Amino acid sequence: MSDFHAEWVAELERLEVDVELAEALLAADSATEQPAPWTPPVMRGPLPADLEPRARLVLERQLAVAHRVAERLTATGRHRRLTQRIRDTASPDVPIYIDLSA
Repeated sequence: MSDFHAEWVAELERLEVDVELAEALLAADSATEQPAPWTPPVMRGPLPADLEPRARLVLERQLAVAHRVAERLTATGRHRRLTQRIRDTASPDVPIYIDLSA
């Protein structure tokens, strides 16, 4: 295996780890730690033909994660707007509960 081919294999492995982390964060429904910022690969040539099927699988998984993130952001925005409307209509100066035992 040439160095060029090995570089592509290593980069695909890195991308697979990144997408696995993103999938795990989505499945956990909460982030315990902030992932490191993603940096695009700097490759010195095109993807070797024999690695194309593997790269396509990684791309499919990345697109699925991106779709789930977009759905999650949309839902979060709806929840935020609903919460804000509830806060806007509630009068914070009026007690909600009365202590009858006092």
